[in-house]
Amino acid sequence: MPKLIIKSGSQAGREVDLNAGVYRVGRNENNDISIPEASISSFHCELNVAEIGISVRDLGSTNGTFINEKQIAKGMLHSGDTLKLGEIQIGVEMPEVNIGIPDIPFEEAVSAAFLEDGTPACFNHREVAARYRCSRCENWWCAECVRNLKRLSGEFLQFCPECSAACTPIEEQKVGGKKSLFGRLGDTLRITRKK
Repeated sequence: MPKLIIKSGSQAGREVDLNAGVYRVGRNENNDISIPEASISSFHCELNVAEIGISVRDLGSTNGTFINEKQIAKGMLHSGDTLKLGEIQIGVEMPEVNIGIPDIPFEEAVSAAFLEDGTPACFNHREVAARYRCSRCENWWCAECVRNLKRLSGEFLQFCPECSAACTPIEEQKVGGKKSLFGRLGDTLRITRKK
């Protein structure tokens, strides 16, 4: 609970506990905190106590409101500050606030991987070449990972194990800037017909 400690004047040593809310401070006895000193105005300042701190607003006092010897119209009080109203010094004590930040384990996001020859690797089996690519999440999967659905015609449809969207076969790719074995065989076996 925040606390004000009057350090000078006739009420030196007086402690005032502050709950959350607005407090008027001044010489007049109708204030929430009355300090009957000649240098303090009848309605000197207003304190707004909240969880985050204490704000101070001067109410047009004659001798001014100061935080750590600096005159203010509005300001914030922190633990250890000195509030000066006229000639009266007031210490500020606030409870220490400890904020606990939980440890959140960081998991590295799964990203695309490639085999040494540049072939895309399966997202589950990083050492196996991917044969299918999901049309929605664009993840790469090996033949073991995709879900197969056999149609009445006998052909199979492949679906993503993660989002259940359709997968399409990955085309043969050139390896290291060269055509794959099947690509070279296709070029070699092409025979043109003469009419």
